Amino acid sequence: MSHRANDTLSKNLDDAEDSVLKWYQETLEIVQKKPRPSSQIIMGELLVARKHALAVLTLIKAKHLLSAQVILRVLFELYIKLHWVMCGLESRTEENDKEIHLKLQQLDKRRVWDDRKLVRDLDKNRFPKKDETLEQLNGQIAEYEKRKINKSPDIASICKKLDELGVYKTLNDKETWVGMIYAELYRHYSRAVHSDLGLVRKFVQQEGNKILWYEDINDDPEQLIEYTLTLTADINKLFQNYYKQKNS
Repeated sequence: MSHRANDTLSKNLDDAEDSVLKWYQETLEIVQKKPRPSSQIIMGELLVARKHALAVLTLIKAKHLLSAQVILRVLFELYIKLHWVMCGLESRTEENDKEIHLKLQQLDKRRVWDDRKLVRDLDKNRFPKKDETLEQLNGQIAEYEKRKINKSPDIASICKKLDELGVYKTLNDKETWVGMIYAELYRHYSRAVHSDLGLVRKFVQQEGNKILWYEDINDDPEQLIEYTLTLTADINKLFQNYYKQKNS
């Protein structure tokens, strides 16, 4: 990368970081003004999203593009979940706040449910706290079931549901959640997490009798910045539009 290109990337990263901080601060202040029971969890979700967005930009700045993609995939997952939580809730009412709180609990039940499946497969001899952990997870699930809270769909099913509800036209007006958000973006950046052979081949290539290796993937950092800003802007818009509505 040329010196001029480096300067441009550095400026774009600084501008992006300033925008991320500004947008989240504005949203947090709006949420704080008239809090309700769901507001505390929403603020937590926003702070997590802000942390992930800044982490992507920091990793790009440090020239760790693969690691930036790992965090970007996590940000995509949160983006998908938050759209599912907020879908159909255009005005702020007490009932809608309850709906948000319910969906956030459904997401948490999904987490506990998935954790339990993993713990069940552990070898008790190597994981002495298996029974204790299962007891805790079973207790959490029992509490959710007592309150008749269902677990949320998985990510792929959430995207399908968002398509059915017409909640798309965000990153690309011509694409759907299943076709683009999930298949092209979420699944694409999942490769950075799971390190399949397609990813591995980006690091090593054979040329004659030599094996060449590279310090990082040769992807476009500007595209990663663009996606980070698009996700950040959309998450903030989602909650700013909702919390700016008058209470009823």
